[in-house]
Order: sequence, then structure tokens, then C-alpha cells
Amino acid sequence: MTTTRSDCGCSDTAEVPSTVKGKPAANMTVPGAGTAGVANAPVATGTVVLDGFRGLNPTDGLFLRADHLTLIQDYARSLASALATAGGAGVVHGLAVRLVGSELEVAPGLAISPHGRLLLLTSTIRIPLDAAHLPVRTTDGFWRVELHWATGTSGSAPVYGSLCNDSCADGGATIQPLREEGVELRLVTDSLPGLDGVPLARRHNWLASSYFERERASGQPWLVPVGVGNPVSLWSHDWEDGTPLPGEAGVPLGLVQLITGTYDLDVWAARRLVDGPAAGAAWRERLAMRPWAIFLAQILQFEAEITGVTLLEPDAAPAAAADVTLAAFYQDTATGLLSETQRFFEAVKLTDPVRARGYFQRLEEAVQKVADSPLATAPKTSGASQLGIDELPPGGFLNVHSTPERLEGDLASFFGPNVDLRLRRLRADQVADEVLAAQSRDRISLEPLEGRRPQVDILVPAEPADKAELYTAAYGWVAFVRRGPQTEAEVPTPPPAQETEDVEVYMLPDNDWRRFSKEFSEADLKNAQLIDVGTLTFPKGDWAYPGGEVARKTLERLTAGAALALVAITRGEDRPLAATRAGLFGTSLDSGDPLPVYALANKPVEAIVVIVEIRIN
Repeated sequence: MTTTRSDCGCSDTAEVPSTVKGKPAANMTVPGAGTAGVANAPVATGTVVLDGFRGLNPTDGLFLRADHLTLIQDYARSLASALATAGGAGVVHGLAVRLVGSELEVAPGLAISPHGRLLLLTSTIRIPLDAAHLPVRTTDGFWRVELHWATGTSGSAPVYGSLCNDSCADGGATIQPLREEGVELRLVTDSLPGLDGVPLARRHNWLASSYFERERASGQPWLVPVGVGNPVSLWSHDWEDGTPLPGEAGVPLGLVQLITGTYDLDVWAARRLVDGPAAGAAWRERLAMRPWAIFLAQILQFEAEITGVTLLEPDAAPAAAADVTLAAFYQDTATGLLSETQRFFEAVKLTDPVRARGYFQRLEEAVQKVADSPLATAPKTSGASQLGIDELPPGGFLNVHSTPERLEGDLASFFGPNVDLRLRRLRADQVADEVLAAQSRDRISLEPLEGRRPQVDILVPAEPADKAELYTAAYGWVAFVRRGPQTEAEVPTPPPAQETEDVEVYMLPDNDWRRFSKEFSEADLKNAQLIDVGTLTFPKGDWAYPGGEVARKTLERLTAGAALALVAITRGEDRPLAATRAGLFGTSLDSGDPLPVYALANKPVEAIVVIVEIRIN
């Protein structure tokens, strides 16, 4: 221990550990410090190591030199850097990047480097994208835009009091008394294997997806494989190790690549916002928990990539929607279709197959007219694959102008056939929680993978807000998230089963088929039931396009003779419905010309009887 004395020779009672040029002092043991006279007081031992921050210890009589002032500045800078490192690296504000012609422009802003350097840019800078400023592109290469710390001196002042520096000439020597701090904007080469082989339309999305994946793998997650097929072992890691010191690197602001002679900029593929201490991010990465800054960057990268894209393209919107409502249009066309159907039923009661065929053709034309109408045709959508997108973040938002009737179809067109979609309707304020829950889930691949399909929930803000200031009739967007685990309470209740009714299909060999236009006796029905082909199931009181196994069995039995006509038998008075079911079943037989159809009501069974010619060998 040493005793310090003042200039006047008085002893100072304070004692401090002796140090030599900042090296650790000898071990110091203080038994029962601060607990004199206290029974069973704890005993503390401590080791003092003075190799952290170093500042100036001002004392009267100190001959102040430049290195002392430098020490003051370095001490303040080291404290600021330590606090900035604790806050985390990344962009604090500003530093927007964009392409302006053949130049790269960076706006003013503030960022923090991994070592806690404060990177402040107060003016807009531009760098030409030419051979003088761009490093040579490597195979599968691209460029990363980075911001680095830079310093220099400026100004001019005379030198005083230095015999070595004083000049004998008039005016003396001069120095640069100011130290400037700023940034250096760099374009750094990088590469990802396979980039050059990606189709041009997909390169923007492919580069971002691969860059995110490399970033994930570089965090060395312990709970999932790092690379395809690598083993996972929890106990091969040191769960008590410290967080490594981040390397001194620049702050990424974006990625630039060259596509067909044009520079393509993706900001959020590389840009990360400040997201807290590196220690927390490092452990989240090890536990396969995606840090918030990376999750946010993935969402924003996707949103920037599809800026201006809606699921319903403006030029595909119904031209007459302002004059004719969709409901009125379908009501009119349905009325016309029903009228044609009734005429068809009346016609097929006649015994002239030629006239029946003509009315059947009119019915087909009426159906085709509905299908070809601009209001009835589903609008074209911008599919993700058409936009060169093969992978999505685990959550995001889509701009939609689809009608409620078309929303599900438009979404299916956007995501493609390799994703399992489920629509969930909820309040807009509930969407944010669902998106946040997807932070650590895998990204969503839109490409086929051995029958495995990502499960994605579409969150539709369809429930009206219960606050007057938040109410709107339509939001114009939906969110999507990779589906999470479901609890028993979250499993959707299956819709009630649709009520159905069965229709038997019989075959009756009889050459005199015209007589069934007016009657079908009990004896005929009994004979028909001898050849029971199968059962068709229809929605109660409705029709559907039949076929399948029953049609196949019918065709097999028809090898012995041709089908002559169909008789629709119904228990009630709804002869048009029975005839529709029979007529559509006849088309599923693909027998060439339409078969005459007869509809007879008030029989004890619901059936379709296929009349087959009798062949005599």
C-alpha cells in the first residue's frame, strides 16, 4: 500500500492499492470489511485488477501535455463505446439507401458498429457504381454496402513552446488542431454458391433468402442442424460459456447485385436495426430463436420486394362493377339459366332425340355465357412464382383488393399449390399478436418438397372494430403466418355435415324405351331393381356433378348393349331436380349424343334408371 502526499507535505489518510502502469495490484484481503463488531459477519476476499478503462488523474503540479488531453478524450470515447456496445449494433435512424441512376445514395443517419463506434453521417453522399468504386465481381458474387468509422485531423494553428517544432522562420510551424470523426462507405465483395445459376427473375428473392439462411447458420444454433444432415447434440456444447466479443466490422446497409446489366438493390436483406446487447442475440441464435432485428428485416425485405403488387390487379377488376352489382348479375343469369333448364326438361319429354339434342345445346350455351362473363370470371392474380419469389418470411402482409367471394381463390393463386392455406377471420388488433408469435418459425418455402406442404394461416381483419375511431368497412390487406402449434381450444370446429340424400342407379333392359315418357309401372320398377348398379349421393334438394365408381360400373354393364334413355324417379313433385340429376349422370357416361331423359314423380324410391337395349344373340 502507498500513502499519497499533497504538495505541501501533509500526509493524506487515504490509502490506495499500488499499481504499476495499470497492471493488476497484489491480492488484497479485507476480513469483515464494514462489519466490525458484528457476530458471524461474512468474510469477503477480493482481487483488484486495474486493466479496464484508463483516464487522467488530474493533480496540481501536473505538467499538462497533449498525451494527457488525448487520454481524456480516449477515456470518454471508451466509455461511450462500451455503452453503445451494450445497446447493440445496427442502424439507429436514417441511413436510407437507394439507387439514383448509376449512383448509390445514402441519406444522413446514425448507426452503431459491433465495437460500439458511433457512425454519424450528417449529409447525403453518393458513390458512382463504376469500375473505380466497385471491386471486381467474383463468381456467384454481389456487393454489400457497409458503413465504417473514420477519423482524421483538420484546421491550422501555430505551434508554441516546442523547441523541436518551432521554426526560425517568420510565422513558425503549424499543426492541425481538430480531430474529425465520420464514416466511410464501402462496397465489399461477397458471394453465395449457386447465385449465377439462378434464373434472372428469381435472383432478387433467392439472394435475400440465401443471405438470411447463411446468417441463421452463422449463429451456430444448437437445437437444429447447421447444414443438411448434420447431427444435433445438446450436450456437446458448453452451456456456461461467455458471449464472444463481436468482431470489428462495418454496419451493413444493403446488398447490390448485377442483373442483366442493371444494378439491383435489396436494403433489408442486409440492414439490421439496433436490437439490444449482443449477448442476448447470441443466445437466442443458439437456441434457434430468431432475434427481433432479423425477423423485422425479413418482413420488411419481403414487403419492399412486393411494393405495388396486389392480389387483384387493377386492370383485372370488373369493368361494370360500378353499374351492376354482383348479386344482381348472378340473379339475372341464374333466372335465365333456370328458364333454359325448364325448356330443356319440357323438350326431353318429347320422343324426338334431335330436338332434345338441340335444347341440350342451348342449355350448354347458357352455362357457357355465364362462365365467360367478365363479372363471373375469376380475376387474374399476381402469383408469387410469377414475381420471382420462391420463399417468404414466417409472417408478413399482403395488399388485397379481392371481394370476399374471391379472396380464398386469389390467395391460393398467390401462394401456389405447395402451401396448405387456412383462412382465419379476426379483429385487426389481434393480427399483430399472431404475426409476433411467428418470430422464430421457419421461413415459408413455396417450392415442392417430397409431399411436405408448409401450413400457413391467412389472417383476415374481418371482424368490425368495437371502437368508433378504429372502424372501417374494409382494410385492404391480410396477414400471413406460418401456422403454430394448436391447442385443443384453438382447433376449429368442423362445419356441420351437409344434409344429403341418396339416389339409386338401376339398369332395365327394354327396347320399348319411349313408353317411359308417360309411365313407369310398379312391375317396371321391380324389374329395374334386379340390376342395382350403386348409389349416388346428392346435397339435399340440390344437384351435383356425379360419376365416379357408379358411372364406371354402369359403363361396364353397358358393354352388352347401348344406353337408350334415362328415367328420373322421385318421391316428390320436384321433377326438374330429378331430371337434372339424371341428365348430368348421363353426361358422366360419355355416351356421345345426349340421352333422352324422362322424369316421373311420386314413386316409392329415388332412382335413376338406365334403359338398355335388349340384344338377341
